[in-house]
Amino acid sequence: MGNELKLTAKVTNKSKTNKGIQLEGQEGWFSIPEKLTGFVAKINKGDNVDITYLKKGVFKNVLLIYSTKEEVKKEEPKAETTKSTTGFACSDCGKELKDDKYKKCYTCNQKAPVQTQVIEEKDKESGTGNKGKGYYDNPEKTAQIQRGNSLNAAAMVMSNPNVQMGDYSPEALAEATKTLAGSFLDWLRAE
Repeated sequence: MGNELKLTAKVTNKSKTNKGIQLEGQEGWFSIPEKLTGFVAKINKGDNVDITYLKKGVFKNVLLIYSTKEEVKKEEPKAETTKSTTGFACSDCGKELKDDKYKKCYTCNQKAPVQTQVIEEKDKESGTGNKGKGYYDNPEKTAQIQRGNSLNAAAMVMSNPNVQMGDYSPEALAEATKTLAGSFLDWLRAE
């Protein structure tokens, strides 16, 4: 995406709405997007987290976050002591798997479902997935976007308190907005 930064740190504070966290050794708050607030609700003060974020001025917007609890490390030695009779083991904890269809056991696969979900949503937003390409190449969608942009521009002009009109009735304002939007749309299509 650009200037993505990565950080591993301990959570020192968390907002009640789970839309912000503070990390040890870092100034200010990290903003959590709505899609990650459910995951952040499960994180406690004192937990270590790995985050990927974008810094825009004083704002730190989190893209990915996941917990790096020490509990996972404690479970590993137990799993390694079990002997695999099938020859297939979980890549995370070493638990025996019945075949090589999956690389992780059910428990390890369920530990980080938010990461997979976030990555999939990120691909959709960036337009790298197959679904995103056809949407923007569609001439009907392009025309719809142009109409919306021209109407927004006209509304912005009409909201200016310095616009002088003889009649300020809703009908007159609507007609003036339509006229401006038409002019902006013609200009957009000519570009």
